[in-house]
Amino acid sequence: MAEYHVGIGFAGVIYAGTLTKDKKRWVNKSDVTDEVVAAFWAWLQEQYEEAAEETELECGQSLERTISYPNSEYEIVFRKKKDGEQNG
Repeated sequence: MAEYHVGIGFAGVIYAGTLTKDKKRWVNKSDVTDEVVAAFWAWLQEQYEEAAEETELECGQSLERTISYPNSEYEIVFRKKKDGEQNG
């Protein structure tokens, strides 16, 4: 049975599919960028909501969650928008 892989291609497209036996080329692939981003966003929200339930916040205080990936110099800071705050 072929192994299923997920990877990033040119122009930031995320693909899922199978590779050749030498794992150098995609044999079958699909663009799953939107699905991956939506799933990751839902996961972030769930992590935030779980932390918010476990944290006692004072009036006006907001919670921030920081997510980092091993061996990366980047991190994501996730917080809930304030009432009336617009997307940007």
